[in-house]
Order: sequence, then C-alpha cells, then structure tokens
Amino acid sequence: GAAQEHWHVVGWYERGVQLLREQGWIGFALLPLTLLLFDLVSIAGWIVNLVAIPLFSFVLVPLALVGVLLPPLAEPVATTSLSAATALHGVIWQCLRRIADLPGATLAVAAPGSW
Repeated sequence: GAAQEHWHVVGWYERGVQLLREQGWIGFALLPLTLLLFDLVSIAGWIVNLVAIPLFSFVLVPLALVGVLLPPLAEPVATTSLSAATALHGVIWQCLRRIADLPGATLAVAAPGSW
C-alpha cells in the first residue's frame, strides 16, 4: 500500500544521502594525498566518482574479468566481453577527459616549500 511505498522511497532517499556523505568523507580523507601528489584538488572528481565508481565496479571490471577468464571455455563470449569492455572504457575515458577540461573542474594549489 501507500505506507509500504513511502518506506521504499524513504529508503532510497536515505541510501542516497548516505552515499553522498561517504563520497564526501572519502574525498576529504584523500585530499592530503591528492595535494601531495598532484598539487591540485579535483572539484569535479567528487561528483564524477558517484557515477564512475559503480560503472567500473559493476560493469567494466566484470566485463574485463569475463574476457580474461573465459577464453579456455568460450572464446567468442570472451572476445565479445573484452570488446565491450574496451569500447566502454573508451567512452568513459572521453567523458572523463571532457569533464576534466571544464573550467573549474580542478583547483590548483601551490606546492609546499621543501623542508
């Protein structure tokens, strides 16, 4: 009924809030390492990772694993899987490059002086 649908919507809302909170903490925790290695902060990266991490985890990596692990059993399936993974990676990479080139996508930070 309506009550069950309400809890379903609230559940998704709470999961979304939790996801955003976790992404923020992960980005914040990695901030010192990012500054040390790259002398910049990725503003767009926190938003992009909300899509990129699940896409890599649940689509790209499984496709690549099927392509690597299946050749002895089913060569055509493995080849198709690797082709799909390669094509998807190309599309993702182009999207990431375009986002990275947007004005304000990164914030340059002066490197700290030597000790």
